[in-house]
Amino acid sequence: MALGTDEFISAFHSLDGVTIAERKNRLFKLLHQNRNSAIDLGAIRPSTALEETFQADAVIFFKNHAEMLKLLNNENAAVIGKVLKDVRFIRYICENVTGESLVTEIFPNISYNAKLKLLSRLAVVLEHPAKGDEYFHCVMEAYGLYFAAKLLPSCSEDLILKTLEMNKVELTPKQLLLTIQRNPSQTLTILEKLRNPNVNLGEKYAYVFRYLMKSNPSIVIELGDKCTQRFRLGKRATRRFLFSNKALFVEHAGKLHSLLVEDEIGRCLPKEMAGVLSSLLPKSLKDFWNNLDELLSLLDPLSSNGEKLDVLMHAFEERYGADLLSFSELLVPKVFQWMSPDFKRNWMQTHGKPKGLSEEMWVSFMNCDESIGLLKKKLSCASNMKDRAKLVTALVRTCKVNSDLVALAEVCEYVASMHKNDHVTVKQAFFETLHQEFKLETLGEEHWKPLRQLIQACGVNYASSMMAEKFIIALVHFSLRNDQPIGEHLKLYVKISYGRYNLLCFNPEYEKRCLNTFYEVIPSCFKDEELKDHYVHFLHCIYQWNVRHPRARMSVFSFKAALDALMATLQEIDYYSTSIQVAIDCVLNEYDKACEVNLVELLFTKSHILPQLTRVIKCYPSSMFERLESFTQNMFKCYTSLNALKHLFGNVADSNLRLKIAELCKEEIDNPTEGDDGRRFAMYILSFVSTSEDFVMFAEQFFPKEPVANLENPNYNLQQAIPSCFRYFNHALSGFDPILRFCQGDYMQFAQKSLYHIAHNTAERRLPSFLNKLGERAVSVRKHSVYLSLKLLSKSSTKSVLGRLTNSEKNASIRKSLLQSVLNNFLRNPDAHMWELVQQLMKMIDADDVDAFKIPIVRLKRVSKQSYSDYISFAWKSLDRLASADVIEENRCKILAAICSESIALLPEEFCMDLIRAHLFTGHLQERMCSFASSYLLNSNRDNLPKIFGIIRHNLSVYPKITHTLISELCTSFINCKFANDAVFIEFVKLWDNSVKPFEALPEHIRLHFTLILLNSRNRSPVQVGSAISKFYLELHDEDCGDLDQMKKCFREEFKDHLLSHLCGSDEENHMIIVENVVNYQEGPLCLALGLSLLPDEVLPLPKVQKIYNAVIEKSTKCSNPCVQIALRKHLINKE
Repeated sequence: MALGTDEFISAFHSLDGVTIAERKNRLFKLLHQNRNSAIDLGAIRPSTALEETFQADAVIFFKNHAEMLKLLNNENAAVIGKVLKDVRFIRYICENVTGESLVTEIFPNISYNAKLKLLSRLAVVLEHPAKGDEYFHCVMEAYGLYFAAKLLPSCSEDLILKTLEMNKVELTPKQLLLTIQRNPSQTLTILEKLRNPNVNLGEKYAYVFRYLMKSNPSIVIELGDKCTQRFRLGKRATRRFLFSNKALFVEHAGKLHSLLVEDEIGRCLPKEMAGVLSSLLPKSLKDFWNNLDELLSLLDPLSSNGEKLDVLMHAFEERYGADLLSFSELLVPKVFQWMSPDFKRNWMQTHGKPKGLSEEMWVSFMNCDESIGLLKKKLSCASNMKDRAKLVTALVRTCKVNSDLVALAEVCEYVASMHKNDHVTVKQAFFETLHQEFKLETLGEEHWKPLRQLIQACGVNYASSMMAEKFIIALVHFSLRNDQPIGEHLKLYVKISYGRYNLLCFNPEYEKRCLNTFYEVIPSCFKDEELKDHYVHFLHCIYQWNVRHPRARMSVFSFKAALDALMATLQEIDYYSTSIQVAIDCVLNEYDKACEVNLVELLFTKSHILPQLTRVIKCYPSSMFERLESFTQNMFKCYTSLNALKHLFGNVADSNLRLKIAELCKEEIDNPTEGDDGRRFAMYILSFVSTSEDFVMFAEQFFPKEPVANLENPNYNLQQAIPSCFRYFNHALSGFDPILRFCQGDYMQFAQKSLYHIAHNTAERRLPSFLNKLGERAVSVRKHSVYLSLKLLSKSSTKSVLGRLTNSEKNASIRKSLLQSVLNNFLRNPDAHMWELVQQLMKMIDADDVDAFKIPIVRLKRVSKQSYSDYISFAWKSLDRLASADVIEENRCKILAAICSESIALLPEEFCMDLIRAHLFTGHLQERMCSFASSYLLNSNRDNLPKIFGIIRHNLSVYPKITHTLISELCTSFINCKFANDAVFIEFVKLWDNSVKPFEALPEHIRLHFTLILLNSRNRSPVQVGSAISKFYLELHDEDCGDLDQMKKCFREEFKDHLLSHLCGSDEENHMIIVENVVNYQEGPLCLALGLSLLPDEVLPLPKVQKIYNAVIEKSTKCSNPCVQIALRKHLINKE
């Protein structure tokens, strides 16, 4: 029957139940009974914190949004958390609260943590960008960028891009995902603006990239070279991706295959595998071997061996222009397995044994009718144990290569009869190879008959027991499939394994039969303590079965002997995780039976496991309340976390029980039985079952009286523990006065965490007076006041606090702390007023305080773009006040190291030029300055080039090493593709060529021009690259600077790999085409000698490579020029 408001309120206050869960169930029953009643929920006056949370539940149930808005002012964090979880309420705020009202009416009345939660919820629910922009601007104006950025996902495209462009905003993966879901057209732009040289986007936003892989894979491809991806799609997602993006995947398989489940590629795209594999093959044949196993595994899902071999050969020929089968050293057993018997026989007759391949391996590739006889013959003559192990391995492998199970049966029979008593290493090798090469479930009776004999022989020896264990499991599986007894097999298994009784988990019927059989055979294998131990492990396996099969549970109580062993173990051993886990599961699922055998009573006597009984207490509260006194006493000696204690005792709702627990705690504190630790845990528990007022009233007697701690004080341990209790007060406001009593002297270290917790969960309007009191304390405490004021208060409140402190504070330590706090605040919320304060505070720092001058420098990476220029100049010039030149140099090096290439363009031209003039060729900053000057040169406009080059030219002859370093930095930036501003580099090379003769700086000259060739190679063929190298060398020769060794060194060590990576096709082939065109560019010994110098030391037998190589060598042998002959001789020596 529906109730009126008065009756409802009376019923609300009369809710009974021992635990919170029981009362909550009755609350919702009351709410459902009155769901259609017009009840004035505002008339409810909660008298306890629990009633406050119940009131929130009622308001949410009735969807009374106006009342929910009032509840936001409640400083009970649990209430606010419930209210903010309601999506309809957040939508109500969006529709009825303006941005101005949000920051002037709601925010001052809620805590810092509540603000963050509310903003995060608004960002998710807000669907109108105009409203999002309104909220963003209002929050930005009142609280700064850090809070406002939480709303970015709900804002308009323009505002998002502008904010990301000008500020260092860190979005969480969920915020970024929401942002790009609402602005899909700007996904790439947003990701580009979030790029940071210090953070890998692929790792930080793996969650987002996984979504993009499913919805917009082209972006993942585009960003693949810029950030390493750290995710992999699951099987179903891989299949969906491949079916939806077949053409895209084939085109970009090299970038995408590592993000997918590779087994699914062959299953989904069998017809496209030749093209996929071709694109996955490495450009260099030298790298082919290193990746061979992974590449071949991609072909496993294809239907037939012939198809696999055809795909591999086609892909190899397409990539390298040669026949795979002509490279016998690249063939592995898997490839031979794919060959048909006739094809393999013909191939082996026409090709000799590859160099480096063992004789037994080569024989194993033959057909079984040949290989088995040869290997048996070798085995009969082998006296060395290791040789026999290799030969039995080859026996099994030849059966695998030929896919011959009949021959395998013969091999098993042979090994069982001839090598049953051989050394364990031989049997181990046989078992390992058999397990590796064959699926044991495919073996038949003809295989298992001899294998049983070997297993019996191996089971005695521990060294081979792990492998024998796998074969016993397979034998059990075979026996069950064929309705054969398994008892003897399991007897052998329990002797060589330890406690692993969950066999054949993929088949529940078989697993259950094995478990029941294990219970029968274990007593015949063990006795006494060993038997008891195995029984406990057996019950743990029953527990694991029950976890996986909750609807087909096996009762532990049906295994009486094992249960007796479990009870005995619990009585004898204080803590044994296996037995505890089983016992708790028994109690949870069969409570009455557990009570009958006294299992529950036994568990509650074990103090160390009481936190693990939380679920038992939650399901069966009486288990705790019937033993309340002994349970509480045991908790005093239980080492556990505060959260676990809170969960155990905070669930008690009955006032009488809470009072009884409180009395027990007070008794322990006043008359300890468990020492200082027992008193500490008693104090914790007391704080959970008492109101904040009652707790403070009792604990006040232990509060410190002096700022200096007395280690001999018997209450010292309690004084350390009490501040932690304040964090668990339902209202943070209740902790204000007591925490201030601990914010002094030696006790501040114990109070700091609780102080911050209280401040972050207190309404903003209450904070100023509290922080002012904190600010009147000693220096060590006032620092925290400064930090909290800047972080938790609005911008207007912060300004007044800072104005007072900046003008009046004389203490140097406080000033340094103030600088650090203001700087942190400025970096989170860039603001002109804050920037002025940073500069003002920096001027007030003592010149001898080196640590204070480091504060701005260590935070360089967090500076926003709009402040970057001013900040760098400020940090650099601030160091001039320091007296020590070494300290100045050290910190300026840190500044230069922190300036990344993307940010250098933000710095003013005059500042950069002054640095280059003053420090590039003088002082001790040359190494860092070379990197800085190189980045500035490549990021600046072309008008600055003559100025910078003039400085370099002027100092070239005086400082050749610095010039060398600078040119190396410049070239390396382009070699590693860090810059795309080719025009600036080309212009620099022109200036160099016009002003510097090659002989003045030959290594630098060669490096610059090879870099130029590298840039041009991006759009050219290897023919044009070879011609360009020859042309450059001839120009050097005309200047009497044709140094072959310098050309060779620069090409091989720095440019070859990068040049080849820009060209399509095989690396070996492209390398030889470059050499060919170097030689053919101009008839004569100069180009021929250069070509010989650039030849690789190792020439692979690819047809086109061999043809070009032979032609170059032939041409060289016919040339009598000494320079050519010397180059030829050097090449041949290196080749050998």
